[in-house]
Amino acid sequence: MATQDDYIRTALRVPPTLHKQLHEAAASNNRTFNAEIVARLQASFGVKSLDTLGLFATQDTSSQSENYKQILQSHAEKQRDELLELVQKSMMPTLKAVLEDIKKQEQMAKKANQQLLEELNELKEASQIKKSKA
Repeated sequence: MATQDDYIRTALRVPPTLHKQLHEAAASNNRTFNAEIVARLQASFGVKSLDTLGLFATQDTSSQSENYKQILQSHAEKQRDELLELVQKSMMPTLKAVLEDIKKQEQMAKKANQQLLEELNELKEASQIKKSKA
């Protein structure tokens, strides 16, 4: 967990309406007022840190742990869905082509089997004709 030494204290003047909005957002995100400001500033720079995920929002370790678990689960589900979509988009054309090839091979195998059966029947008939003549 971050300590006081990891931060520099600074004074910030903001309009009252923005101040109120930040407090409301912090409450709805289960963050401290300071954590909300830090998370929003980091997000504006494209920084994704544990703080921006709201992991250090409160000092209560049990709610912090539950928050951490929920956030990780949410991110894992999102990544799983994105990966599945990527695989489907990239692999589906290949899988369809492979399936078509398999179908063609099955059709060719059926034709070859049919031809072999016909030849076998012809041989049987020829064999029976020879036996009947003998």
